[in-house]
Amino acid sequence: MAQAALALSDAGVSAADVHRASQAGTGRDAHHDRLRATLAVAVEDGRDQSEVAAAHGVSWPTVQRAVVIHAAAALVEPEPTSVLGMDETRFNRPRWLPDGEHDDGRIRWRRTDPWETGFVDITGDQALLGQVDGPTSAVVQAWLAARTCEFRAAVEVVVIGPHPATPPRSAPRYPTLSSRWTTSTWSCSRTGP
Repeated sequence: MAQAALALSDAGVSAADVHRASQAGTGRDAHHDRLRATLAVAVEDGRDQSEVAAAHGVSWPTVQRAVVIHAAAALVEPEPTSVLGMDETRFNRPRWLPDGEHDDGRIRWRRTDPWETGFVDITGDQALLGQVDGPTSAVVQAWLAARTCEFRAAVEVVVIGPHPATPPRSAPRYPTLSSRWTTSTWSCSRTGP
């Protein structure tokens, strides 16, 4: 659920939006609920978000919020898996975005990370379990810490797609199929829920 909350906040969607979308409303709320569902299903069916926005006379951010709300309602904690796959994917090039102001009035900038790390169930039927921004060991550890103790205890092997951007020891507590990774056991009592 922490992953869902993070995805929602990154997309500018509040918990109130999710609650409102999950409640069966009447009148105007019901119309907005149906529109959100229509937008999200259109994207889920493979249409481009810009195309869906133009077809329905709404903005791209409106479609994006509808997709995020729809996904959050369907997002569940992954079931435990014995073989966890991890791989980094580059989506774009780094960008610089405004991030507030310094005390003297100058604009503060932050660099975006074009890499994301995906987690997949290799031996089961769950497919994509989660995806986080960045290829660092910190984001991998944070994602794993947000999983249940049962999930972490079930992981026996981590399969990591070798890539130069993969930081050494991104999953240091599990045996992997690559000999360059450290192996050990992750104790459920040491981290998170």
